[in-house]
Amino acid sequence: MFGKKMQKIMVIALVLLLSVALVATSVGGIGYLFSKKPDQGGQDYQAAFQQEYDQLILNIEQLEARVAEDPSNADAQKALAGLYAQRAQYAVYWSFIGIITDPQADYQKAMEGFQACLEIQQERPADVLLALAEVSWRAGNNDLSESTYLELLEREPENRDVLIGYGYFLRDGLEDRDQAIAQWEKARSLTEDAEVQAQLDELIQSAKSQDIHVEEGNDRGND
Repeated sequence: MFGKKMQKIMVIALVLLLSVALVATSVGGIGYLFSKKPDQGGQDYQAAFQQEYDQLILNIEQLEARVAEDPSNADAQKALAGLYAQRAQYAVYWSFIGIITDPQADYQKAMEGFQACLEIQQERPADVLLALAEVSWRAGNNDLSESTYLELLEREPENRDVLIGYGYFLRDGLEDRDQAIAQWEKARSLTEDAEVQAQLDELIQSAKSQDIHVEEGNDRGND
């Protein structure tokens, strides 16, 4: 059973993965796990996650069979890609208990699955594009992620979820906190959801604090 220290770590992980949770509907379930808050009543997390993980693996195997049987099924391709991305997210939690998995491989599979879906759906639906943008930089393909975000923003420059996801890519993929803050501030101005506003406020403040720490470190190095 996880103690309070582990629960605190998991809460932090939830915040860090906010962008994934916010675009859960577009990624076909990628944010499902991380949209749930840890139960402070002493739930056995390891057993609970193991049960969910086992079900996830079963769902993946079933969808892999469907895609193998009919590769032109765009819905199956998208659903399977979303499950690969969801499995990659479990790596954060398994690492806490010493189980090592390879999220990079699953992000790669997710990226390829969403690309396959776009080849079938040549109208390039926005939800698939956003999912592709989210997983691509996590798979190590920054160029694809950036071009996809820019395509989405050209279509809908005031799409809150795209701006939030783009901010995460800028901060973590390109290490450009200033531009990430700009995207999150714009996203905040576009939502009336108090919970999302509070989450964005925390992200913005955290990014600004990191900039301050970097500047202070540089100043000390120049003394």
